[in-house]
Amino acid sequence: MFNILKRVTISNTEITVNDMPVFTFQENQNTTNALKEVYRYFKMDYLKFFKMDNLSKLGFLSAEILLKEVENKENMSILFGTSSSSLETDTAFQETIKDTDNFFPSPSVFVYTLPNIVIGEICIRHKIYGENMMFIVNENNISDFYQNMQYLINAMGIKKGIIGYLDCYQNSFQAELILFEQ
Repeated sequence: MFNILKRVTISNTEITVNDMPVFTFQENQNTTNALKEVYRYFKMDYLKFFKMDNLSKLGFLSAEILLKEVENKENMSILFGTSSSSLETDTAFQETIKDTDNFFPSPSVFVYTLPNIVIGEICIRHKIYGENMMFIVNENNISDFYQNMQYLINAMGIKKGIIGYLDCYQNSFQAELILFEQ
């Protein structure tokens, strides 16, 4: 069915590649600072990163690590799921409008914030032109993503793909991305 090429997980404590730890987070760090730390540690160069919301940053970082040294990205698709979607950013925006005496709505809060933006940035960065979808799900259930990707393989002739789960809310973040080939 699938040949798994690489698996990247990111949690509040560490980053693993194929179940081997490659990075450990400092304790008691907020999500924004933790993700910036990863960006700098892996010496990434993508200025749009700093405009993204934390969900997009998490997905972008996960994909950068996952796709490092992958050359052939032709006929590749992406299927992701998230539980919190853009709730973290929505909550931050609500803070800017809730006090009528100190009302300062900021549209800049919504730059790079929709859940499908992360997939768009990954596709642009890595020139991935296949199908891509972001599902809002109750929990991380990778087997559902395998089934959906199997449909794309059968219907669209996809040869490689990335399935995964991204979630980021209230200083808790989780990513699990799997790169596979047919």
